[in-house]
Amino acid sequence: MIQPDPADRSSIITKTKPEERRHRLVLILNKLWETIQVKLRNIKGTINVLRQKKIAKNLQRKIQKPTEFPAPISPIEMDEEMVQLYQSIRSQLKDPETMIIQFVGSLRGEGTSNIALEFAHTVALKFSKRTLLFRADWLNDPLCEQLMNNGTKSIEGIAQNGLLLDEAVSRISAGLFQCFISAGQELSPGVYDLPGMKQVWQQLREHFDVVVIDSPPVSSCADGLAICRGVDGVILVMKAESTRWPVAMAAKEKIIKNGGKILGFVFNDRRFYIPGWIYRRL
Repeated sequence: MIQPDPADRSSIITKTKPEERRHRLVLILNKLWETIQVKLRNIKGTINVLRQKKIAKNLQRKIQKPTEFPAPISPIEMDEEMVQLYQSIRSQLKDPETMIIQFVGSLRGEGTSNIALEFAHTVALKFSKRTLLFRADWLNDPLCEQLMNNGTKSIEGIAQNGLLLDEAVSRISAGLFQCFISAGQELSPGVYDLPGMKQVWQQLREHFDVVVIDSPPVSSCADGLAICRGVDGVILVMKAESTRWPVAMAAKEKIIKNGGKILGFVFNDRRFYIPGWIYRRL
């Protein structure tokens, strides 16, 4: 039987020792890296939890504060119509407990802002829902500039700079809040497609039962079509006896092509040629 040369055995040992050391070092480094990753995930989770708690706490504080930036409530008596509209919207949604609804017109001057405000006010008052009025028609809403001058941040700033949501929310009345997209001369292109905007939508769903978006008309501003992709449904507002049907249908087709879901139509400024109680019985 041939015995291995001692010299050869020592050479084998000297060759394997560096390899074993490298292998052990790799194992140690891998284990260390896994530990670091776990700790980083835990830290990130803790930061998110604290961030959400801070937002909720600040929003709760605003509930208890008096109204700082009051918005005029429409004097139009349409509670019954708004209640019926809310119930109709709920029946068409998979998750009716949390909703983001866009109100949009086909043209300027159709009263979209009044309808959106009245709907938000009715939902907050009649159904005790935490409701947010999202003022997206920044070109036609002078209150946006007033809010910014009083220190309220815009949703555009929240999405771009990662600010806290509560910095962009102000209280109107009990259960009803408001925010605005921008108060500048020009909205940043593609702001509704920013990654930060997806986080804004998610935060809105977490902190409010109903979000009502008062958006600019689809015929004069691309923002209205950009918004409809991220909401649960769209209400198309038309001015009775003024908005032409082909114009309204063209707006409807644009919304659908851009991923929006039409949930209903609202006819503003209707004229009653017979008593209202007869209309309700028809």
